[in-house]
Amino acid sequence: DDSAIRLNRWFARHSDFVLGSHATKSGPFGDTYTCLPRQGVDLEQALSEAISLLPEAIYDGEPEVIDRDADDSIDCVDDLRPDAIA
Repeated sequence: DDSAIRLNRWFARHSDFVLGSHATKSGPFGDTYTCLPRQGVDLEQALSEAISLLPEAIYDGEPEVIDRDADDSIDCVDDLRPDAIA
């Protein structure tokens, strides 16, 4: 459908966190997603209200220390380039 808008699934499922109206605008590579401000809505207040809906004590803003010597199974990366597949 030409009128469909592609957006992040999380925002599609949690519309309370979208601080405007979904829309498209013309860009250098065709139409692109944008979020238009709602008339008469104070963005600072709307952002504060959306933040208050988030669960507390999940992220403290501090990065976790990375143990570079840890033996992780994530060390190997599959080479998925088309020219690498035999």
